[in-house]
Amino acid sequence: MFIHFIHADIVYMLKKLLLSSRYFPLRLALFLSALSASAVALEALPMLESEPPAAKFSYEARIIRHRGVMDRDPNIYVYTPAFAQRFQMPVQWESKALRGADAVAFRVMPSYATCGWGGDRQACREDEVRCVLDVYFDQQRNPLPWDPRMPPVELDLSQTSSEFLASAGNRLIRPRSTLPGAGVRVPLTDPQTGKELGWMYWDKSGSSGWIGIISYDKNIFNQISMITLSTSCYQAPGELWLTTEVLNRSEVPNSPQLKHRVILPDNWQQRVKQAMAASEQRSRAFYREQGEKALKALQKTQPSQPPSFPQ
Repeated sequence: MFIHFIHADIVYMLKKLLLSSRYFPLRLALFLSALSASAVALEALPMLESEPPAAKFSYEARIIRHRGVMDRDPNIYVYTPAFAQRFQMPVQWESKALRGADAVAFRVMPSYATCGWGGDRQACREDEVRCVLDVYFDQQRNPLPWDPRMPPVELDLSQTSSEFLASAGNRLIRPRSTLPGAGVRVPLTDPQTGKELGWMYWDKSGSSGWIGIISYDKNIFNQISMITLSTSCYQAPGELWLTTEVLNRSEVPNSPQLKHRVILPDNWQQRVKQAMAASEQRSRAFYREQGEKALKALQKTQPSQPPSFPQ
């Protein structure tokens, strides 16, 4: 029997149908159809199932030894031995020195061209890049304090046209952040105080500051979360801090505001610096060229002789 319960209003409607002989069969059929549809409960959608580990699924087999045309993996990886075993990743990128996260992937990505250099709308730089970090957290070994009010997944909106459509008159429908300089609310909250948490970076040059979340997925793999962060293309981060307020290096790790800390291995930092070198050289050459143009334009506007003043 598909009817699990009958509400009082439904009983009243059923009586009226039974007492009315006109078009009774049609009315009863429509009524039962509507009742059946309202009684169906939505079940959870089935997930894609993982197949048993096999050599053909290893990173080396799928990526390194793949024959034919495929996307080149631009990521600089570091991960724990447990992560490497689960995802069948190469041993050479394992590190027991990685703390607070199960895997990190850095990459330099092409970005939109920038135009308007030197006041010339047609002066464009076509080789702009951006640098990002994917940080993976095992939900048992490295749990994060997710805010249950936030959606389970957030897209990288910088790769959509919404970035150009949004304005003060048409803002993206997202909760507003309470952190300085952040527009959209971070999906992490201090469970004790309810304060919003943000990520800071620290590098070996002594620099530190807030680092923005580009996207996230609370359960991208079974029991694994991923957060994608925007990072500098000039200096590899040495640590990541999840905090409610700005921290100095001397305050870490004893500050009560520090809720999670990721320590990145030296070897990985060196590999990241090498990946940054090419884009950094292009940037320096471009800025040098723009500086020379600006200097020549300034010289043209200045008088050839310095002005004389009466004694």
